[in-house]
Amino acid sequence: DYLLGSPQLCKLQEFELFYFNIDAENLPVPLSVFRRSHTLCVLRICSTCDTLQFPMETDCMPNFPHLKELTLSNISIANSTIHCLLSRCPVLESLVMDANRGYHRLRISSLTLQSLGVSDACSYVEGKLEEVIIENAPLLERLTPPCIRNEGFVIWVTQAPKLKTLGYLSHKISTIELGTMVFQVAAYIYAVVISIFWYVISSHSHTFHSLYPFSETGSC
Repeated sequence: DYLLGSPQLCKLQEFELFYFNIDAENLPVPLSVFRRSHTLCVLRICSTCDTLQFPMETDCMPNFPHLKELTLSNISIANSTIHCLLSRCPVLESLVMDANRGYHRLRISSLTLQSLGVSDACSYVEGKLEEVIIENAPLLERLTPPCIRNEGFVIWVTQAPKLKTLGYLSHKISTIELGTMVFQVAAYIYAVVISIFWYVISSHSHTFHSLYPFSETGSC
């Protein structure tokens, strides 16, 4: 608290809080983190073992007029708080929501967002993310779910005309809907792998003596 209140940090533009404490849970994010909200351009709040609780009081949520990059990782945060927070970030370009809890559905509507990264939490965590809905994101170019841990994850994209990159497609993502196009991801990935495998075999059959693309034991 004392550090963030220092006059030398009155123009602070980038701040990262990483909290590590395996013996405590649901500790609140220090309110002093938001003292420099009016100057911050980059904010990252990360913890281990779901130890940090994001403030629930949406009425007291500060404005982040210059914030362009926001990362929340292993944070407990309510759905209503997420919407309130994003509404206070009028120029946000990059959002990462990684392994948080407190909401099953993440609904995104942003006129400025260009990059979105989402991951769910471990299976034993209550309130983990299960569904992402992109309602209106006219500038969104990159959507990446880099680490999906649980089966049945769903991504719906209604309005994102500039979307160019859809990366890290895990077999645990059951469905991706892009406008009127619906992909069953697990089946699609399997078909692509099989196609590549047979192409390699047919093109280089003289170089292979024995090749087993899938193990019966399930090990790699």
